[in-house]
Amino acid sequence: MKTTNKSFLFFCLLYVFINPVLSQNTLKQEDSIAYFYNIARDKHKNFESRLHAVSTALKLIGNNTQNSYYLKTLSTKSYIQSSLKQTDSALISAKLLLEKSIEQKEIKMKKSALKKLARYNRDALNFVTSYNYHKKVIDISLKTKDTLSVVQALQFISSIQNIIGFPFESEASAVECLSLLDKLNNTSKVLDAKVGIYNQLGIIYKDLKNYNRALMLYDKALAITTNKASTYTLLNNKANVYREMNQLEQAEKILKDVYNKSLKLENNKIKNRVLDNLGFVQSKLNQEIAIKNLKKALQNRELENDEFGIYTSCMHIGQHYLNNNNYNNAKTFALRALNIAEKLKSKSYTLDALALLNKLSDHKHVTEYVILKDSIQEAKLKSANKYTSIKYDYAKQELIAKENELEKEKEKRLKFIYLAGIILLIISAAFLYFIIRAKHKKENLQQVFTTEARISKKVHDEVANDVYQIMTKLQSNKNTLNNETVLDDLETIYIKTRDISRENNSIEVEQDFEQLLTDLLLSFKSQSTNIITQNLSNIDWTSFSELKKMTIYRVLQELLVNMKKHSEASFVIINFSKQNHNLIINYKDNGKGAILKKANGLENVENRIAAIKGTVTFETESNKGFKAVIKV
Repeated sequence: MKTTNKSFLFFCLLYVFINPVLSQNTLKQEDSIAYFYNIARDKHKNFESRLHAVSTALKLIGNNTQNSYYLKTLSTKSYIQSSLKQTDSALISAKLLLEKSIEQKEIKMKKSALKKLARYNRDALNFVTSYNYHKKVIDISLKTKDTLSVVQALQFISSIQNIIGFPFESEASAVECLSLLDKLNNTSKVLDAKVGIYNQLGIIYKDLKNYNRALMLYDKALAITTNKASTYTLLNNKANVYREMNQLEQAEKILKDVYNKSLKLENNKIKNRVLDNLGFVQSKLNQEIAIKNLKKALQNRELENDEFGIYTSCMHIGQHYLNNNNYNNAKTFALRALNIAEKLKSKSYTLDALALLNKLSDHKHVTEYVILKDSIQEAKLKSANKYTSIKYDYAKQELIAKENELEKEKEKRLKFIYLAGIILLIISAAFLYFIIRAKHKKENLQQVFTTEARISKKVHDEVANDVYQIMTKLQSNKNTLNNETVLDDLETIYIKTRDISRENNSIEVEQDFEQLLTDLLLSFKSQSTNIITQNLSNIDWTSFSELKKMTIYRVLQELLVNMKKHSEASFVIINFSKQNHNLIINYKDNGKGAILKKANGLENVENRIAAIKGTVTFETESNKGFKAVIKV
């Protein structure tokens, strides 16, 4: 028993010491995997060094397929192998990626593996296998609601169908792409996808000899793309349509322009394609430079190992030699084109190469057969009438028409709602108007009451008190008072009464307002107070409303009354000026001033000016006079 306990204790201690070492080694290994994985992903490094790095990362992972880097590293290795044209190795890595992602239920990696297998098989000319993988990509993308992946797979399917000689099926697949894209917002990816589909449909319609529709589709694509490579490809294909329509000068003009611009691109495929098509058009125009451009394009394509491009170059050079009656050279290139077409497993390419070879035959019946076969094939294409794209456009127009009808119906409903809203608004406005009017009446009545109370108080304070004093004097001093003293007191009372009347009587402002103001100012002038006006005659008073003139009159009157009662000013200066269509009145006196308190007089001034949407500011200090600036 003691021996067992000692053994257990020994192993526990061993684990305690060894475990940190193992953990540290594991961490170092993870860091190493991440390091080599990041090198493999570095686009600035060449593919050979990246392949070495990714292989090292996989060796470090070993049999630990559950490692978080395993599937990512495997995917990267497949991509690098494909970039190095190691197609067979890329396919093996992609198949392994598919198998392991299915085991680990990694949907994203499974889809990535399927896309790789579809693309690599297409590059390896295994079109049927590629087609099947694209179908699987569509299935998994539909489940994950990845519409753009569905569209991308359908685009490849459409291209494969056209290559192997099924133009109508290819068209149907392309149109299905458009239907899916119509449901998405026009992001840059969606627009790029539409450009690719319009281009594919343009190629199909050119092959079906529906040239006008092909041109229309290319123009549609050109209208929405900003990518230079896409633009040059579309213009190249558009020129091919003009070539088929025998508008050779137009085709040559486009191709020359595109070729000169494409020289700045790094995309050799586009440059070679445009140069080859330019040479072929020049061949039809019987230009000597034609064969030079055709052979230069072929040479470039051979360096790029571009099988599809080499096939097209051979066909064009063969046709050139045929047109120039050089049958031996024509046959050489036609046979080479046939071999490539069979290697590409393209029925349409094979038929075209055989047709060129048949044209080289001098046997009368063979020539007649070729001509008759071409005419029958063209008739079949026309009679098939399977133009799915046209049907799609028609259906889309019908849908737009229905949407327009619905839009019109919505507009009718909106008009009714707007009309009801306007009526409700008018009723509310009328109701509000009467409320405001009633309130305004109440305010006017209140103002009348306030004015009456003010006049009453003034009459009481200034007139009634003086009359009472005279009465008291007369009673107490019957003999001592003379007539002159009574008359002087009565004159004083008269003047006060006249001033009160003048302050509150109605003003005929529609008459000569300048003279009216002059009379007002003179009425406050005395031996002790001098009132000076500046620029009064320069103001065009006819441009002011009666309300504004009435307000100006009363405000100036209020200021002068305030001056006479409180300021003891010896002079007053009132300046009139115009500034940006506004009247500026500057009032200034040299009175004793005071701490500014807005009593009844100044408060009345502010209220009156505010009523005509003007402004007034006051400035005064003890023994520093009084200033007011009025802006109307």
